Amino acid sequence: MTASLREALSSGNWVLEEHLGIPYEPGTTSPDPALVIRYPRPATLQERQHPGFSPLPESGPCVFLAESGCQLPFEQRPRLCRELVPDICFECESPWGRREAALAWLPWQGTLSAALDRLLNPARTAR
Repeated sequence: MTASLREALSSGNWVLEEHLGIPYEPGTTSPDPALVIRYPRPATLQERQHPGFSPLPESGPCVFLAESGCQLPFEQRPRLCRELVPDICFECESPWGRREAALAWLPWQGTLSAALDRLLNPARTAR
């Protein structure tokens, strides 16, 4: 999984988004404002110039969006994209957002850190 994440991030098609603090879930977790949770998401066209990070506010077209729609097969799309539902104003909404992505990726922070380390320090990991 680490190698796949490193490859995805180095492609420029994916970036790591950062969520500050553990999202609060009544009765199960308490917020921790000092914790940074990272999770992968498709890059925007503007972010493609900065592989591995999300240096810009998420805006602009997704790198996988073509005139005919998403280029990714449905099963390879992020959960947020798979769960989009059109609303009455012709906008899309999803019950899956940044909060849910942060909670889902919280247990995988070590794997994300290893992938990021391999991306940033290729000489060290080539040994």
